[in-house]
Order: sequence, then structure tokens, then C-alpha cells
Amino acid sequence: MRCLNCGFENMPGLKSCARCASSLALGDVSVVPGRASALRLRTRFDRLRNRVAAVTSRVLHFRIPWWLPKTRGPRVWPALARTALPGLGHIHIGHRVAGWMFLSIWLTFLLLSLLTLPSWVTPWFLSGAVATHAAAVISVLAVELSFERIAMRILFGVLLFVALRQLVYAPIGGLAQLFWVPIIVPDNLVPGPVTQAGDGLVYEGRWLRPEQFERGDLVFYQIPATTGNQFYSLEGFGLDRIVGVPGDEVSVKGGDLLVNGKAPRPEEMPIGSTSSLPDLDFVVSKGQYVILPTRLSFQTHNVSIRDEMILRVSLPPSDFILGRVLFRLQPWSRFGRIE
Repeated sequence: MRCLNCGFENMPGLKSCARCASSLALGDVSVVPGRASALRLRTRFDRLRNRVAAVTSRVLHFRIPWWLPKTRGPRVWPALARTALPGLGHIHIGHRVAGWMFLSIWLTFLLLSLLTLPSWVTPWFLSGAVATHAAAVISVLAVELSFERIAMRILFGVLLFVALRQLVYAPIGGLAQLFWVPIIVPDNLVPGPVTQAGDGLVYEGRWLRPEQFERGDLVFYQIPATTGNQFYSLEGFGLDRIVGVPGDEVSVKGGDLLVNGKAPRPEEMPIGSTSSLPDLDFVVSKGQYVILPTRLSFQTHNVSIRDEMILRVSLPPSDFILGRVLFRLQPWSRFGRIE
């Protein structure tokens, strides 16, 4: 009988090999290798993880020929540089459909951001423009990113969106506000014929703000701090016309406004009513302007409003005047220049 282990020819009837002492009984020889139990918890977990990874990879690792250009090597860098304007990089490498698609969507989001300025939906449209810009960059780098894991590609997309928002779009918005600043009229202002609470306005930024203001200028200004509970302003800002410049004598008697002893012209009158104001007298010194608080809410609690408090909030220093109000953006039905 031949030994299955060493091949030695043994005499019939022996139970073990004379050379290697291996068993010669065929029933003692294992011919089926052992396998891991299908009931083990780790085996089940590994199977589930592999199935989820396979499905996720098929969903996220899709390919659309005109959306994900197959660009590698030296060609990708010129295309990436032109993607500073979303879509131009795709047009450069011949993917015109994708390029015009990205450019159109990006311009649409920017236009909607401008048309809704300044409202609560404006940041959402701006985020759409940033997301489109990031998608255009990722599309140009699709071949390079295809070798990365799915988690790394998702992380790259999130970081790219944040970088574009904070390092590109936010500085551009900050630069634009040096020229024009959009605001929403605070709710604490009494409704008037010129502006209503909630209107979207634009006033001059720091670089367009004049050195001196004139009577009749409609300005957005910061209200000087006051003491006591007779006067309050929700946001600490006001909106009204300048009625007195340095050197003027301004008085309010019986609700009538006089500037240098004469009634001002209609375009130089406050946009609110002066009938609720007490009798006041102003001598405007250098670096100050007279802006009567005709649109601000008063809360008396049965206590008379002190004249010195009204005098203080009516004489804001020049630095407190943030700029002249130029345009009304919202609502669209009253869009236009404010006179």
C-alpha cells in the first residue's frame, strides 16, 4: 500500500507507513479544507460593508462623457486656470455643451442674487453660484479625482466650496460694499411716505461717502447712545433727512420746523412728522448735523420726554452718518432712485 504522504510502498495490512509513520487509513485523511463559519458576526459585518461599498461606488462613481471631461497631463492646468470663470475651462478643451451649461447656471444664480438683494434669500442664491463654481472645478479634475477614495472626493468638494466662499466671493462682496452698502430698513422706524420698514435700500459706502453733507440729504446714520428709558431704537440706526448743517440755527416751535428763521423747502423737510416733538433750539457746531428723530419710536411710560435727550439724538457727529441713501431695491414695485 502506497503512503499518501511520502509515497513509500508498504506491505499490505499495515496501519501506518513504515517510513514516515503516517496513517494509511483513507478515512483519517482530510480532503476538504476548513472554512470560516457563515454565522460569525464579523463575517456578516464584512459582507454587509462590502455590499454597501459596492453600491455606493456605483452611485457616486458615475461617468457622463460631456460632463466629466477626460483630461489629464498638461491640458488640465490651462483648463483649470480658465475655470476662474465657470465653463470657460470646458470650452477650452472642447466640451462646449458642459461649458455653456456651467456658465449659464452660474450667471443665473448671480443674477438672482442681485435681483433679491438685500433679502434673506440672497445668501442662498449666492451659495448656488459658489456650488456651481465648485462643480465646474471638480468636473475639470474628474480624471485625477477618480483615483481617490469616495470619502476623499466628498471632502475635497466640501473644502473647495468653503474656500471659494470665504477666499473669493466674500472678499469681492466686501470690496463692493466699499462703494455701495445694501440695508433693510429697521422695523423700529415709524412708517413714512418715502420708505417703509422692510424696504431694501442702498447707501454710499466708505469710498463714495462725501466729506460734507447738505440739507435735504437722506442719510442712514447711527444714533448716539442715550440714557434713560424714554427713548429707544431697536437697531441703533436711523433713516431721515438732514435739516441742519454746521452754522445753521434750527428750532422746532409748536411742531413747526424753522431753519435760520425760515421754513425749509419741501425737499429739505424730514420724512416724518415733527408734530410730536417738543420745542427745541439747535445751534449746529462744526462736525455736527441736525437730523430730527421724526421716524423713531418713543416709549414714554407716562413720563415726559426730556428735551436734552432729544437734543442729543438729533445732533449726530459727522462720523455717525454712514452715507447717503441712493436707491430702493426692494420691493420691485417701488424700485428706483430715492429723492
